[in-house]
Amino acid sequence: MKFNSGMKQVMKLLFQSKTTIIQSWRRSTVSISCSIILHALQNACLCIPLIGLKLTLGQRAAAMERKFFPQLPTEQYSLIVVDGLLYGSLAFFLSVAPLSQIGLAMAYFKWGHSWSRVLRDSRHIKDVKETSVATNVYSTDL
Repeated sequence: MKFNSGMKQVMKLLFQSKTTIIQSWRRSTVSISCSIILHALQNACLCIPLIGLKLTLGQRAAAMERKFFPQLPTEQYSLIVVDGLLYGSLAFFLSVAPLSQIGLAMAYFKWGHSWSRVLRDSRHIKDVKETSVATNVYSTDL
């Protein structure tokens, strides 16, 4: 019973809302954009341990070289791997991932969202009405 009464309240609020579909559409696109930006920042923050690891390995390598202990090939390889992981993850998380999310969000808002069909149909109907009015005007001039 609580679900039905709650659903009735939600529906009542939706029907009493004074926002248009276009305003709601813009709000949802802004919220998706903010979500993508926050997701990119979150991924950048998740790279902090890799940055710390790179700095620690660099300090250790410098300290060992000062004490006349050259790096072993495996240590050099680990530095190369950590550098590759760090730069690759930063490049991916700050460029490729947000761009793919933006593309998927645009595709969703253009084709997948149920309101996109309503807006697309309303624009089509508006275009049909405008062209039919224009053809009627021109047909009377002949």
